[in-house]
Amino acid sequence: MQQAPIVYRTDGETRIFSIDRIVDGAVTPVRGKASGEPVAIRNSEYWISPDVIVAKADRSRLRAFGRN
Repeated sequence: MQQAPIVYRTDGETRIFSIDRIVDGAVTPVRGKASGEPVAIRNSEYWISPDVIVAKADRSRLRAFGRN
């Protein structure tokens, strides 16, 4: 276990997150049929929120637990 700062920022609709030398990622919501609305899963039993926005990974890098 270790403590490290988490960097989270937005660039337009893209969400960018990183933990120095561990995680480097970015996701962008998938556009839905309705103009300006992302694709969403509604009324789910997901514990964080009943509505989940569908996104594609633009970047996904992980270096932890002996794996890259």
